[in-house]
Amino acid sequence: MKLLKNIIVLILVIAFVQSNAQIVNVDAALDTNVMLIGDQVGFKIRLRIPESGTFRWPSLADTLPEKIEIVKKSKIDTTLLGDGYMNIEQTLTLTAFDTGYYVIKPLQFFYGDDNNSVETEPYLLNVFTVEVDTSLSIKPIKGPIAAPLTFAEILPWAVSALIIMIILGGSIYYYNSRKNNQPIVIKKP
Repeated sequence: MKLLKNIIVLILVIAFVQSNAQIVNVDAALDTNVMLIGDQVGFKIRLRIPESGTFRWPSLADTLPEKIEIVKKSKIDTTLLGDGYMNIEQTLTLTAFDTGYYVIKPLQFFYGDDNNSVETEPYLLNVFTVEVDTSLSIKPIKGPIAAPLTFAEILPWAVSALIIMIILGGSIYYYNSRKNNQPIVIKKP
């Protein structure tokens, strides 16, 4: 009986500790892991942490590995989830100008007062070159293509011309009407 009582107390203590434990996790995802030279790919990072928790976001330079450049960093966005947790997200826009296979190393996040840490998984990014058929001759670059005028482009000019014509016509009418309404003076000899 005493053994059963101890087991029940142990189960209750474990359940209480687990229910009060603060679970922190982080994940990241690439839009795609295959790209052509010079293309851009999104890399979204998300940290899930208790609302009252403290954390340190990793400082990211302008490259991840030496040849993957960070073109753009979004603001770090915080969303309260309502269950006592919050999501902190940032999206990076990456590009590469050399072909090859690159490993995006795990990003490490520190949280809490104890400097606990979690980190993302490593990701592989394959950068390929554009296939060029060297048996064909090199063609010149095409010039700009002329686009037809649209109604929205013509409308301001047409309205301006109409206003000028109305003002000019009104001025001519006013001048002629004043000229014709002058009294005729006849001098008597």
